[in-house]
Amino acid sequence: TNLSQSGSIIQAVFDSTFIAWDFDGVDDRIQISNTTNLRPTETELNSNGYTYSVWLNLDSVSGHQGIFNNDSYGQTTYYGLGGSMYNDGFYMYKFDGGGTGAGDRSGANTSGIFSTGTWTCITAVYVNATNTNFKIYKDGISQSTSTSGTGGSVGYSSALNASIGADRSNYVNGKIANVQIYNRALSAEEVLHNYNALKERFGL
Repeated sequence: TNLSQSGSIIQAVFDSTFIAWDFDGVDDRIQISNTTNLRPTETELNSNGYTYSVWLNLDSVSGHQGIFNNDSYGQTTYYGLGGSMYNDGFYMYKFDGGGTGAGDRSGANTSGIFSTGTWTCITAVYVNATNTNFKIYKDGISQSTSTSGTGGSVGYSSALNASIGADRSNYVNGKIANVQIYNRALSAEEVLHNYNALKERFGL
């Protein structure tokens, strides 16, 4: 199921050319307040998986920029599932909410994903709850990844805070379009189909 959701626009500016939102890297975000159906349990992750996909065109590829998370915005620690850009790479994660070190998280990452001024489609697929089965796709193509962290079962806060364009306190500098969230793991064929269906909109 593609999970339809509404949100509040915080400072981001609409770009009608690409039907996208432009984020300034300082405090812009889209806040999603009713997130219950975006939060799979550990059991549901193992049974069904989870997928999110997003198109990005970044103005900067340095530092840490939070792209999507289903809980962590504004928290004192990290919770839930999500993904961030780190110095031109992408990191997808699962947090148990237990702290701020490697022991509270497990994830997969890849490098050399992003360059400035170029539209890129990132799809993160949780085949199940184990990070060796996390998959990252760039423009419909599976990427080589490395894994890290020893976190436990996915944990959520009571705040029901999810966001696009930010995680706990790190913001995207660039454009985001067409965010899709699924309560199951998409296949490689489905990921490629989705990319091909939209790439002409972004000049690819």
